[in-house]
Amino acid sequence: MAVLQIPDRYIPGLQLIATLDKKVVESVLKAVAESKPSLKNKEIATEVSKVVQEIDPQNVYQIILALASIYDLREYTQYDNDKLSEDLSESIITDLEDLSFEQQQQLKELIFKALNLYFISYRNPGNTDAPDKAVWLKISNYEGEKIPAYSFDYQKVRDVELRLKNQIENSLKNFSIENQKSVFEFLKENKILISLLDESLLKIKEIFNASIQELCLDLHEDPEEDIITLFLIVKTNLLPKDGLYRLERLENDWLLDKVPPEILSIFSVTIESV
Repeated sequence: MAVLQIPDRYIPGLQLIATLDKKVVESVLKAVAESKPSLKNKEIATEVSKVVQEIDPQNVYQIILALASIYDLREYTQYDNDKLSEDLSESIITDLEDLSFEQQQQLKELIFKALNLYFISYRNPGNTDAPDKAVWLKISNYEGEKIPAYSFDYQKVRDVELRLKNQIENSLKNFSIENQKSVFEFLKENKILISLLDESLLKIKEIFNASIQELCLDLHEDPEEDIITLFLIVKTNLLPKDGLYRLERLENDWLLDKVPPEILSIFSVTIESV
C-alpha cells in the first residue's frame, strides 16, 4: 500500500522526468545543481532553459516544481533518501499507472539521483505549501496553514487498495494461472511486476505472434536461495529450436537490456513447445 500520494499539480513534472530522453533530464538536474542558491524556482527554470534548450521552458519549470516539492517533503518528514525513494516508488506505481515499466524505472532512478544532489531543499524551505504536504501525506480534513500530526486518510488508503486490486486483476486476466491467489499476493508484494507483466505481454505477442497457444504464470520457490520467482511461460507451437531463438530475441532486444537485474531475480520468461 502506497504511503504517499502524489499531488495533481506535480504529476506533469514527474511524467516529463519519466518520458523525456534520460540524458536531457540529467542535463536539467546538473544545470539546476549549478544554479545560484538565491534563485527561486521560476528563475531557476529560466536559467536552466538557457543551458538545456531541448526542453520547453515551461516543461523545465514543471520538472523543477515537482522536484522542489519532493525535497520539501523530505525536509518535513525527515526521511532519508532511501526511505523517500522507496515510498515514492510505491506512489509512482499507483498514481502514475499509465507509465510503462521502463518509464517508471527511469523516473525512480532520476528522482533518486536528484535527491542525492545538493540543490533546491536548502533554497526555499517554504516551497511546498501546507495543503500540498497534506496531499502527499494523505492527511484528511486539512484546514489552516500548519500540518497537523501525521495520520492516514483511511478512505484514500481503501481507494488505493481497490485501485491496486483492479490493476492486478486486469493484468492477470491475460494469463492462465494454477494458483491465482498466490500469484495475486506475490504481485501485491512486488508491485513493480504489474506494469512489467503488461509490457511483457506486448513484447511477447510482437515476437511470438500467432505461434502463442497459451500464456501462463507460475511461482517457483528456491529454498536454498530463499527466493520466489514468477515465471511467465509462453506455450508455443514452434519447434523447440525456433522457440528458443525467439526467446533469445526477447531477452536480447528487451528483457536483459531494459529490466534491472534485481527484478530479473524475481521474474523470468520461459517457453514450452506444445
